[in-house]
Parts: sequence; structure tokens; C-alpha cells
Amino acid sequence: MKPLDQAAIASFLERNIAQKQVFLNITDMTTWKKKHRVDDSTKVFIVKGGYGDIKRALKARGWVENKDLDSPCFDLKWTLKSKDIDANILDDKQIVNHFTKATSITTKVGLTHSLKNLIWFNNVDIDTFYPRCFDLGLEEEKEDFMQEFKAVKAACYMKIYVREMRECFDATANGLEPLKSTSVNEKIRKVAYKVCKKRVRDLDDLIDDPNAFD
Repeated sequence: MKPLDQAAIASFLERNIAQKQVFLNITDMTTWKKKHRVDDSTKVFIVKGGYGDIKRALKARGWVENKDLDSPCFDLKWTLKSKDIDANILDDKQIVNHFTKATSITTKVGLTHSLKNLIWFNNVDIDTFYPRCFDLGLEEEKEDFMQEFKAVKAACYMKIYVREMRECFDATANGLEPLKSTSVNEKIRKVAYKVCKKRVRDLDDLIDDPNAFD
């Protein structure tokens, strides 16, 4: 028996298997459903950017996919990029996964700046619930970050010193040979202590102290 030619098989399948037609430039949902023989009550979705799980989940619920990614005919449109959604032409019944002008809460830097301004509206200190963050693209926040880094480093030195001194006292109390010295030398300890002491002082005290920022 003569072996089958793969190219001939592919050509045969291409000619004989019905291809799903995509009707372009249709802007009316009713017309789109008629062209695609979709029931009026059936929901239509567009997914752009992959998201195979979302496609399968919607199809399992009886939704129909619109293959024209730029079509305005859909009930739900899910895209990777916000620019793929034209918010100006959406109607009240259409759902999308991006919102216009939402960068103030949907990006890390936007959320950080928004929360830092919260104190002016609700007298809420974000340091009580939000991790310390800095926008290094701004010169003033870059300086704040450097000061914060130095303060944290000073606190680390003091914690090491206190821990080692406590171990030394415990060793003495138990009749053991105490440590001769700590890993934090005296010069670093004094500087770290000064930084930490200034950090825990009340702002009003610092303002009234002429030597507070020396």
C-alpha cells in the first residue's frame, strides 16, 4: 500500500473541514449573534492575551467567544493590557477587567502616594498599617530613603550590642567566662545610640531643640 502523503492529507483537511467564519466590522450585538447563529440570551466574551483558563471557564458556562479582538460586540472583555479596551465606547451592560485612571490605586507607586496623602483627609498615619515605601524617582523621597536606611542600620547595631551584652550578663550570672568585647565597637555604638535616641523623640521636642539636627 502506497504511504499517504502528509501534504496531500493536510490539503484535503483544509478544503473539507468547515472553518469558523469571523465576521468583521459588525458593531451591533444583535446582528453579530444572527451572523454567528447565537441565541439572543447567550453571553459573548472576548479574551486577548492568552488566559486559556478564563476561556475554558466561560465556555463551560455556555458563553460564546467573539474571535474579533477589536469588536465592540461582547458582554465581557478580558485583556492583558488596558490600552486594548476603549472605555469611551462601553455601554452599561459591558464588563471589562481594566478601569480608566486607576493607576493611583492599581500600581505600587500610585497606591503609596495615595496612602501618604491619606493623613490630610482622614488623619490616618499609614505607618501604622502599611510597609515603609519610597519613590526613588523623586529626589525628596530618595533622601528620605537614605535617612531611613541609616536609622534602620543604627537600630540593628544597637540590637546586636544589647543581645551580646545580655549574653555577657547571663554568662556572669551562671559563673561562666563572659565575652571580652562585643562585635560592635564603641565608636559605632555611640553613633547608633545617638541616632536611635533622636528617632524615638517626639517631633515637638526635636523642633524646640537647637542641636537636634546636628
